[in-house]
Amino acid sequence: MRVCFIINLPKQALGGAERQALGIAQILAKRGVDMHFITMSGTDSRGVRSEDGIVVHEAGVARDGRGANFVDYARFTTNLYHAMDEVDADVYYQRSASIVTGLTSLICRIKGIPFVFGSSSIWNATINLKGRIYENSPLDRIGLSSAAYKFGISRASAIVAQTEEIARIFAINFPRVRISHIPPISHPIATKSPKSSPPFVLSISRLIWYRRPELVLSVAKILPEVNFVLAGYGPMSKLIEDGCRNIYNFSYIGRVTPEEAEELMGKAAVYINTSGVEGFPNTLLECASTGTPYVSFYDPDEVICRYSLGLHVHSLTEMRSAVVRLLSDPEARRRMGQNGIEYVKNLHDPEKIGGMYEQLFKDVSTLG
Repeated sequence: MRVCFIINLPKQALGGAERQALGIAQILAKRGVDMHFITMSGTDSRGVRSEDGIVVHEAGVARDGRGANFVDYARFTTNLYHAMDEVDADVYYQRSASIVTGLTSLICRIKGIPFVFGSSSIWNATINLKGRIYENSPLDRIGLSSAAYKFGISRASAIVAQTEEIARIFAINFPRVRISHIPPISHPIATKSPKSSPPFVLSISRLIWYRRPELVLSVAKILPEVNFVLAGYGPMSKLIEDGCRNIYNFSYIGRVTPEEAEELMGKAAVYINTSGVEGFPNTLLECASTGTPYVSFYDPDEVICRYSLGLHVHSLTEMRSAVVRLLSDPEARRRMGQNGIEYVKNLHDPEKIGGMYEQLFKDVSTLG
C-alpha cells in the first residue's frame, strides 16, 4: 500500500501537527507501508527515500514574505496535481484546515482516489467552517478559504479526530463522512532530566494570539516568589520580550529545538498551558512522558482530570492556586508525574496507534 501525506515537514521547532504527521509516517514505513510526503515548505531531498523510509516531493507556494497571490496558488495547484501524479498513492492524507484541504480533496475526487483529512484542532470542526481560516491568501481575503476547506472535508473518505469530543462534533456536522477517533502518538523521550532546584514553572508555545502567551506573564506577576520560564517564537515574540523586562522572576528564552524542549520539560516542576484552543497538545504528552504535572486551561476529553496528570483550571486565579498547590506538595507532583508516564505508555503507544492508521488507510483504499 502506498500512502502520501500532504503537509509541511516539521522544520519549525514547535510544529506539533507536522511532528505528529512525521512520527506517524515513520511508524507506517517501519510497518511496510510505502510512505511519501508532498511538502509545501521546501526540501533538499526531493524524490529521495530517506533513512526512515519516506520519499519527499515538493509543491511549494512562493511567498517572499508578502503572502501568496493568485498566480502563486494557480502554480501550487498545478504543482500539487503533478506531484500527486508522480506519487500515484492509494490514499492521500492531508492535515490541518486550509485551502490545501479543498484542493487535495478535489484532485482526489477527479482521480478517484480516497482522501483522508487529519484534524489538528477543535477549530477544524467548529470555527474554521464559518469563515475563520487565517492564511493571508487571496481566497482568504475574499472569504473563500473556509468554503474551500468545508468542500474538502465534506467529500473526504474519512476524517481523523484526535479526541472523542472533536469526533462527536465532526459527526454532527458531517454525518455521511466516516469519522475515526485516533489519539496522537507519544514521541520517545531520549533521556530523563533531573528536576531543577530551585524549581521553576515552564511554558512552551507558539507565540500567537490564540495561545495567549501573555497570560504566562500575568501568572508570573502574581507569583513573584516563583521562577517562570517561557520558550517559543511567533508573531507575539516582541510583545513578550517587552513585557518581561521588569518581571524579575520571568525568563523568556525564545525558540528551542524539540530536544531542548524535552530537556526543559524534564527539569520543570510544573508545566502551564495558557492556550484557549487545542486539538490534543503535544506538550501534554511530552510532559506526561517526562513525569511533569500539567496545569492547563484546556483539557482534551478531560484526560488531565480523569488520569490525574495535573490540574484543569478556568481562570488566572485558579491557575495561580494550582501552581502554588503543586509547588508546595512534592508528593503530589511525583504521583502525577508517575501517572503521566503510565498514561502515555498505555494510551498513546506509537505502534498501537500506527496500526490504527494503517487499518484506516487499508479500509478506505479498499472502498476507493
